[in-house]
Amino acid sequence: MKIVSTFVQPSSVTSSVKCSLTPEAELGHLVVAKASCIEVSSITAEGLNHECSLEIWGRVLSVKAVPAKDPSASNLLVLLDHPHPKLLLLGYKTQDGVSALSTLWHSDLQDRYARHAEFFTGIVTSAFGEVAVVSCYVGKLKVIAFNEGKVSNEFDVILPELNLLSLAFVETDTETYTLAILHIDHLRRVQLLARDLDIGDADLSITPSRHLQRAILASSSFPDTDNPLVLVPVPSFSLRPSPSGEDVQCLGGVFVLGGRKIIFVEAATIDQQHREKGKEKRQQQRKSSTSERVQRQAKQKEKEREAKKVKSKAAVKWPWSEVTAWCPADDDGRRFFIGDIFGRLSMLTITDTPELILLPIGEISAPTTLSYLSSQVLYVGSHTGDAQILRIHATAQSDIDRDTLPIPSGITTVHPTSLSADPRSSPSLDDDDIEMESVDDKKAGKAGKIVALKGTHIEVLDRFRNLAPILDAVLADTDESGQPQIVTCSGGANTGALNVIRTGADFQELAVLKEFPNVARIFSIRNSFEEQSDTHIILSTLHESHILRIDGRDTLTRLESGSSALATDQPTLALANVARRVQRTGPTGPVSAYADSAYVVQITPKGINLLEFDTILGVFNRVGAGWTPEQGSSKRPREIVAASVNASQFVVALNGGTIILLNLGFDGMLNVVKSREFPGREISAVSCAPLDSSKAYTSYIAVAFWGENNVQLLSLKDQHSLLEPFCTSPSLPALPCSVILHNFGTVAKSKDPNFHPYVVVGLADGSVATLSIQGKELKELKLFPLGAAPVSLNVTEVDGRRMVFASGSRTAVFYWERQRLMQSSVMMKDVAFGASLNATHFPSCQILATSSSLHIGQIRGIDKMQVRSVKLGMQVPRRIAYHSGYNVFGVVCTNVVPHRVGESEMSGSSFNLIDGVMMTDLSQFNCETDEDVTAVKSLSGSSISASAAFCVGTLRAQVGEREPSLGRLLLFEISGPAKDLKLISSREVDGCVYAIDAVNGLIAAAVNTSVDLYAVIHDEESESTTLKRVARWNHNYFVTSLVAKDDRLIVGDGISSVSVLQVKGHGLETIARDYTPLWPQCVEGVKDKGVIGANVDCNLFTFSIADTDGGRKRLERNGYYHIGDVVTKFIPGSLSVQDTQHDLNQTFEPEHVFFTSSGRIGVVAHVSEDVALALTDLQRNMAAVIVGPGDVNHSKWHTPSNARGTSDADQAVGFLDGDFLEQFLTYDNPDTLLKGKSRPERVRMEREKMEEVLEKLQSLH
Repeated sequence: MKIVSTFVQPSSVTSSVKCSLTPEAELGHLVVAKASCIEVSSITAEGLNHECSLEIWGRVLSVKAVPAKDPSASNLLVLLDHPHPKLLLLGYKTQDGVSALSTLWHSDLQDRYARHAEFFTGIVTSAFGEVAVVSCYVGKLKVIAFNEGKVSNEFDVILPELNLLSLAFVETDTETYTLAILHIDHLRRVQLLARDLDIGDADLSITPSRHLQRAILASSSFPDTDNPLVLVPVPSFSLRPSPSGEDVQCLGGVFVLGGRKIIFVEAATIDQQHREKGKEKRQQQRKSSTSERVQRQAKQKEKEREAKKVKSKAAVKWPWSEVTAWCPADDDGRRFFIGDIFGRLSMLTITDTPELILLPIGEISAPTTLSYLSSQVLYVGSHTGDAQILRIHATAQSDIDRDTLPIPSGITTVHPTSLSADPRSSPSLDDDDIEMESVDDKKAGKAGKIVALKGTHIEVLDRFRNLAPILDAVLADTDESGQPQIVTCSGGANTGALNVIRTGADFQELAVLKEFPNVARIFSIRNSFEEQSDTHIILSTLHESHILRIDGRDTLTRLESGSSALATDQPTLALANVARRVQRTGPTGPVSAYADSAYVVQITPKGINLLEFDTILGVFNRVGAGWTPEQGSSKRPREIVAASVNASQFVVALNGGTIILLNLGFDGMLNVVKSREFPGREISAVSCAPLDSSKAYTSYIAVAFWGENNVQLLSLKDQHSLLEPFCTSPSLPALPCSVILHNFGTVAKSKDPNFHPYVVVGLADGSVATLSIQGKELKELKLFPLGAAPVSLNVTEVDGRRMVFASGSRTAVFYWERQRLMQSSVMMKDVAFGASLNATHFPSCQILATSSSLHIGQIRGIDKMQVRSVKLGMQVPRRIAYHSGYNVFGVVCTNVVPHRVGESEMSGSSFNLIDGVMMTDLSQFNCETDEDVTAVKSLSGSSISASAAFCVGTLRAQVGEREPSLGRLLLFEISGPAKDLKLISSREVDGCVYAIDAVNGLIAAAVNTSVDLYAVIHDEESESTTLKRVARWNHNYFVTSLVAKDDRLIVGDGISSVSVLQVKGHGLETIARDYTPLWPQCVEGVKDKGVIGANVDCNLFTFSIADTDGGRKRLERNGYYHIGDVVTKFIPGSLSVQDTQHDLNQTFEPEHVFFTSSGRIGVVAHVSEDVALALTDLQRNMAAVIVGPGDVNHSKWHTPSNARGTSDADQAVGFLDGDFLEQFLTYDNPDTLLKGKSRPERVRMEREKMEEVLEKLQSLH
């Protein structure tokens, strides 16, 4: 059984809308739709404030605002995409300061017998949102009418236009609604027409409406493109008064976007409609005439009218690429923001002449959605780049000497000052433009103006990271920290990027001191106990101590040993500022209290020193004689081996198993309060940290022992008894070398739910043990591996929260979050010790000691994903491989050149070598003009060749080919200290190289329909390297996936299914095949020689190899599960470092990390059989209680689907939903989920055990 959990949620933005969800919202709300959720943010003067989000079990395609019951507020209409198309009406409520979205209405749109809409699937709404029309299938529309926030009517209508490109409501002066329809007719012409929509009769007019001119769009202005055209509704507005002084009204209409020209088609006037009605009547009379000649003339006239080109009221050339998003820039509907596929943003304005003016603004992320917020602030949502909040300025903000956007040389532009001239004048068109554009358009409407501006007029106020689409990825440990990082190939168009992703906290380094190697402990002290800022740092090695004074951001002064009474000739075990004990008069008599003091206590192996800081001289002076251990009759001298200090108490452990508690008397003398002998035992570590940080003393002491591998808690509550042990930990897996008492909560009262006392133990084997103090027991032992080096512990403050800092081979902080103890890795390795530092020049910092230096900085981003983006712009990374020997990445990039609509796209392909640490370019190999790199494989760790580092596969594009017939295999080596790429071998192949892998010292390549094996032959005499094909297996349609696992090859046929081959010598043998039409997208191997993969229908599947009755092998599908996203890559491994030496029977065994086109990153883990049964029962019980928005059943949502939807015969098997199961930890009444609805449904696992299992699952991602 596998379990699927999400590490990074989808980040691709599909739709957005600005609206007011509550009447109280002054500036409104921004609603953003991502692949699997809806996010709501309130708009404030300071920016966006996240209010709530709603997880959707489906793929969100579009979101629109529709009227709520209160006319000043809105509800949300959400469309879910195939294979589960659905409409959701969501309402927004705020109660007790908590905001939430809830389902008000829903409708299932699925039709198993209809064909999916090919060009346009989405929602359009009327001007005020009271009617919405949904296109989901060919030849039909869903119409929804709203009244007082509810659905008053819903019905389907037949749409004669099958190849629908776009829809828009046209403003009319009648009570009916009119839909503008743009479609491709049976002659492959783009046609614009309108139909009337009657809500009362629930019907769409059979004959085209007269409200909009029916015409053909000129193919020269609107050529066939990959992106369909877009209709934009324009409301009515007043035109410039006529020469006679009469007011002239434009009735509105539609813009047609997406071609080489933007045209404005005006709605017909009443007189025009009457004339059109008369023409239709006369035409109908001629067609029904008894004269055949008249009938023929009528039919010929009708054909001529159908072929009539559109007469636009106004037009302007569009100089850039396909339009992908637009939004109105004001409430009047006269200005619009338009963005193209390469992120070039412009503003379109229609004047009152009317005339179209196009103003370039600047470059943004390639938009999928635009939403104007207010005050020239614009939201940009993108699939290929970061989402952005922009402010549009009237003046240039940067690059003032460069064109705002590049405009092709054949297009005429005007200077901004010319806009003040007579707007009725049009810039002339040169001969080239006349040839390319429609002459009809030139005669019918104005040519419009494109303004030539300088500099970018955009200010980026905020950005929201987007990893989509993830085309490829690798796991790499580039800094050898043991903590792998993910490197993804992301982005597209103008936003190509390599994203380096790590889990855990980031350490922002501020200063480095290299003069102090081998520091074992660090202590920061202040001038007095109640001071807030540290002034000195004490460094202790195993043999001596050093004193540093903080004089500035760039100056730390080392104090000589003779200038201070601090002992520097021996190591410091503990050191801290302490309070002065005073006696005050209380209600019942004298009471002990604590006051500010300049005292500092230093504990060394020889004893305890009490010091006082002299603020005038700036030195530490000794107070009293201190305290030294009494030497007994034993020949072995007594010395302190471990120590701990709090504000008023000092605990020392002597060799021989003695522990002593001391405090500071009223006279400033050190007094022994209690002691205890542990005969025959040696103490390794002690802690007297108060569980209540507001108090100056503790009631418990934690003691760790060598040999016995356990920790005891000693009680100080009874003043008359010795230090009595009252609880002992279970046996620990290794020697405890450090221990600390810590309350991870914020309250010290034991009955308060926010009181979380723990004993944290650093072990010698490199792991951390945590135990919860529950009454008189230590429970919930948990182990966190941090490598192999012994772990030291300390308390630090990060982002205002007190946490436990653990350092060893790797570094981590422990804190309380989501009702459980959590660990977050820190991006520093081999840290011997860490301490807090809060100095004037280094506020809220940490100081970390490595073997060679000290590092001062700040820990930031606890429990967050740390992403470092390497922006590549127009270089879009497609494939990536990591070579650990050279610590470099081999990255395949496609270099895209922006083009104008209708022009051929120019692109190039290259193979780039990038440094693994700095992520900078080292070398580049550029392919030939007709060649694209399609695959790359690192040969690190293989026995293929001593010199070859990467193998690259290419495709040669030949004009007119339907199937590629030529490609190349290239071998590269890395030469010289500069790490240059050197081509050492090239071999032509008869097709496209879709995938490459290394197996048994050979190179396996997927070439069109075959799997080929190549041997690398090195001729030492000629010093040449060649590739020789030694085997071919040709039994597929298209081999698009190829993965090597041991001596096996897993083959994914993009049209058929999966095969498993075995490499024997230089030959290939079939082990097993599956023949079902699965359409796999990517495959990978799993343990027990199985297969995991994903297909184009967003399903995960697994296969195991089984025996048939005849003794042959076959692939048996044992897992099938709908994930709702296109998985592009599986990588064997884990996001976190796993150490199994303490848990041989792991509950979850991470197997793969997967990546999707929407930016999702997830984990697939194997579940042990006993736990899998309990989790299956729990998921069944939860699915019966928890339903998704729109009453979507969890089991139905994950049922495997195809283009036609789900089959009643199929069900999800072999996979569990980890994200869904983790909701058990936050469910209000989890016991009901365990009980089920009947006795047989009861989950046979206790609640505490189930919570422990699910917490382990959470730790994997």
